[in-house]
Order: sequence, then structure tokens, then C-alpha cells
Amino acid sequence: MMVKNPFKYGEPVTGEDFTDRENECKEIAHDLYSGQNIILYSPRRLGKTSLIIEIEKRLKRTPDVCTCYIDLFGILSQEELAERIVNGIMLSTYPIRTALEKAVNVLLKLVPVKVAVMRGETRLELIFGRKASQPQLEETFNLPEKAALNKKKHLIVFFDEFQEINSLNGVKLEKLMRSKFQHHKNVSYLFAGSKVSILREMFEDGRRAFYKFGKIATIKNIPKNDFFKFIKTKF
Repeated sequence: MMVKNPFKYGEPVTGEDFTDRENECKEIAHDLYSGQNIILYSPRRLGKTSLIIEIEKRLKRTPDVCTCYIDLFGILSQEELAERIVNGIMLSTYPIRTALEKAVNVLLKLVPVKVAVMRGETRLELIFGRKASQPQLEETFNLPEKAALNKKKHLIVFFDEFQEINSLNGVKLEKLMRSKFQHHKNVSYLFAGSKVSILREMFEDGRRAFYKFGKIATIKNIPKNDFFKFIKTKF
């Protein structure tokens, strides 16, 4: 008789498969809800993405909060960055298509957007010329605050693998993002990544735009006793 493996590997987990991290969940969720920006350092394979998804799931239950998860892994251009941000913000805050189309017309004046449906899934396609202009990028980076005001809710944006922007003319791009994000009164940001040394440079080097932009949080190994208790519950 085949026995099903009770553990999941190599993918984010939540609910019964998510173990420990209760203190981290509570503290980070409270800070984000209170308006604090968070920078989350985590080496690979310690459950960073699972932690982010669990925190987002808990905050999503709060009536006056909208949440948005944006994975920046593998982005190759500023245009792709803009598209991921627009898709993340708009699709999470406006899940109904009619409301989405109306909001696109209200919130995005400079960025040409096409609402498309592929395999039953709604996506927003950004139609730039050769490349996105600075005014178009500025509008994209201001979108979180505009969406929060439009929804009359506090928006919490989770950027995963944020260090990837470092390869997209990073220093100049960071300055532009910081210049917009710092004025967002109705948005909290969590910036996470697995390349800790690059993230530290971005957020702890006094010459960089995101210097001291948020509270530093780190993930450590789960204590052996706690992990052992979790393993026992699976058998």
C-alpha cells in the first residue's frame, strides 16, 4: 500500500502545513497594519514566501485592509516591473472585472492598459512604446496610494525578491520608487528577498535611496523542539 508523504517540499505552504513562526507572523502583521514598512531578510529555504503568504492571509481577513503580493523574481526590464505592479495592485483590489475596467480608466491615465482574458484568467497588458517613460513609471509607483484612497482601505503590498530591481538600473530606479513610496500615507510595504547581502546594501547603506525606509526583520531556523512537535502531528 502506498503511503502519502505528509510533508510538502519545494513550494510555499499555509494552514496545517505551516509551522511555528507564530511570533514572526503576529509581530510583522501588527507592524504592517499599524503603517510600519518592513524589510524581511531570509536566506533561501527558510520559508520566507510561506511566511509572507500566511501573513497576507491573516491580514486579508481584516475588513479595512486590502493586500497585494507581487513576486519580482526573474524580472528583466522596467516595463515588466511596471506590469507586475499594475497587475498585482489592480487584480487584488478589484477582483470583479467590471469594477476593474472602471478603476483602470480612473487610476491610470498615462499607462496604456488592455484588459485581457487568457485561459479564463484576467490579466492587464501594459502597452508601452520602446520603453516606459519616467512619467509612466511615476504613475505606476503612485498606483498603490491611489488604489488605497479609491477603495477607502489600508493597502499592504508584499514585494517578494525585491532585490531583483537592482539589475534594472537599480540606483536610479530606487530613487524614483522611494520618492513616491515615502508619500504614501495609506499603504504599508514589506520588502523581502533571499539575496540578503544585496538587500542589506539597498536598505542599510546610507548612500542608497531606501536607507532606513522600514523596520528590519529576519527569519532564523525553526527551533528543533518546535519542529519536532510539528513533525509528530503528521503521524
